[in-house]
Amino acid sequence: MRITYLAAMASLCLVDMALTGVYVVISSHVEVVPRFLLQNLLFLGVINIAGASIIYRPIAAFVAGAPHGATQMRAAAQRRLEFLPRLSMAWGFLLSIVYCGLSFGGGNFTPDPALVDQVALSKRAWALAWFTLLFSTYYGFYVYFVVGTVAESLRATLFTEHGLAIRPRPRRFRRKLAWVFAVAIIAPTTHLLLDVTWFRDVRAAQGLTLFDTVLLDLFAGFLVFCATLYFVGRSLTRPVRDLTETMTSVADGRLDVRVPIVTDDEFGVMAQSFNRMAERLEEQAFIRDTFGKYVPRAVAAAIMSSREPLEPKQATATILYADIENFTAIAEQMTPPGVVTMLNEYFSAIIEPIEENGGVVNQFQGDAILATFNIPIADDDHADKAVAAALRIRETVRDRTFGGVSLRARIGINTGTVVAGNVGSEGRLNYTVHGDAVNLAARIEQINKDYGSDLLISDNTAAMLKRKAPLREIGEVRLRGKTRVTKLYGIPMEDAHARG
Repeated sequence: MRITYLAAMASLCLVDMALTGVYVVISSHVEVVPRFLLQNLLFLGVINIAGASIIYRPIAAFVAGAPHGATQMRAAAQRRLEFLPRLSMAWGFLLSIVYCGLSFGGGNFTPDPALVDQVALSKRAWALAWFTLLFSTYYGFYVYFVVGTVAESLRATLFTEHGLAIRPRPRRFRRKLAWVFAVAIIAPTTHLLLDVTWFRDVRAAQGLTLFDTVLLDLFAGFLVFCATLYFVGRSLTRPVRDLTETMTSVADGRLDVRVPIVTDDEFGVMAQSFNRMAERLEEQAFIRDTFGKYVPRAVAAAIMSSREPLEPKQATATILYADIENFTAIAEQMTPPGVVTMLNEYFSAIIEPIEENGGVVNQFQGDAILATFNIPIADDDHADKAVAAALRIRETVRDRTFGGVSLRARIGINTGTVVAGNVGSEGRLNYTVHGDAVNLAARIEQINKDYGSDLLISDNTAAMLKRKAPLREIGEVRLRGKTRVTKLYGIPMEDAHARG
């Protein structure tokens, strides 16, 4: 990166050679070439690169020391990166003042002293001041844009690799356009008018006819205009391209990407604002994903969309309660890490069919799980989907092992009126459901022990089924303190596929 920057600064030699070469060709004063080349290489080459190296030093020191650079080193590099084009322009302008003053005042472009003496001293002084100021402005302008191009790539690299970003400010681009208009349009036009009027005899002393003067000024103006057009166009297209590519990545779900801030104007402000938006989106996605691991995903999504906790709600819901048969005996024969691995694999496997059927897992109770259908997410087919989830759970548990252990799940399903809401303290809440329907589902799950079954469904749920199921009446249950008897149904393993 340092070499690229120094090469950009040294390219000022080539620009000066092009302008002077056109003068030599038009005027035929070949004898000025050796002296011109010597001054060109000394000032625009050696001295220019030496000064540019000093300007670049804070950035080089940071890159050499990153990522262990001190905070002060990082801050110095950030400031220098932000002001690099302007500092380089100032250095190029001051150096060009000296170089152009020596070239114009030292006789490089006026090899015939007799012709020079014919021009009034005051006019020669004004011409020297004007030519020096104009071409120094051209050179400084060129340095600003060519270094600006290098700085864009440098800023993008340091932003991506080290998180080093400049601080853009509004209303910069408008000032840049004003300078572009002044240097690329007004200055060449003014120069041409002065050359064909007041400085006409000065140009004659340089060995140029009126035609030669117009041709030389048009070439210089055209060169400045083309360079300006290229660099301004590039400064417009690159930030827009970077922003478009990053927007596409964010739209594709990559929320960790950021737009490199490569300009200090409105485009940089736009990139900075987009990055802040992307950071907020990434933060919200992280919160949503993390939130969804501790509360039911449907509940998390509802809270995130409404920005408020869910209000308590009473509704008819189907409750699925499941636990592991002989869990205590199984756990006693395993190490604690083995038990955790087994439970995690088991829960992951049985949660999938529950969520695929629209259910919401509300609680983990040791080896047991409590899931609801139709609350908090409404679903008219909640009874059918609860049974479908139970059949999938039974099939999944039967066909695989968990942490190397074969398990058997017991499931109880009941439908009834429940109250759902957030319960807990002000700083810690848990979304859960309450009611006799929940207690009955848990009781039905336990009754599987009495019948040697693994899936029992209450008559409340059976009455809500919209799809035909191969139900077989198993027995009855009565909750303590209740007079109503609940009939229980099962779906034998061999008949489970008939429901599909």
